[in-house]
Amino acid sequence: MWDIDVFRNNEFFSVIEVVDSKEFFDDLFFRLSLCDLNVLIIDCGNRFDPYSIVRKAKYTHVDYRNILKKLNITRMFTVHQLLNTIENLDESEFDFVFVYYMDILLMDNSYNKNEIKNVVNHASDIIQKMKISIGFNMDDKFFVKDLKDKLIGLGEFYG
Repeated sequence: MWDIDVFRNNEFFSVIEVVDSKEFFDDLFFRLSLCDLNVLIIDCGNRFDPYSIVRKAKYTHVDYRNILKKLNITRMFTVHQLLNTIENLDESEFDFVFVYYMDILLMDNSYNKNEIKNVVNHASDIIQKMKISIGFNMDDKFFVKDLKDKLIGLGEFYG
């Protein structure tokens, strides 16, 4: 297994334990878009389901088209695509970036552990320098940088 201590022991990130990760993140994405934030979801595990967002919108009588317009999805298939996306990210386009199921990419056995560690360390360095809010999930944990200042009324995410 790979080592995520580069994130876990980092002062830049808050860590939140997540019990039902699918429901938690669907709700997070929905609420971020309700706050009129432009969100980039970098989906590393092909797990994002727009239909769950539509169901939430219909249930709360919100126009799902307005919600989906705020959610930008890109899918990653290799750790190098992920690193390239993070390196070339235009921070002015988004209020929040979420790397979704990064651990699935990092468990790819076609890479050696040193290569994955180097990619994670480099990505961490880039993320720490970013001015925008960014989050990601690994091992049933939600790591987030600078999200609290942007969201009022989402206190349940921060216990």
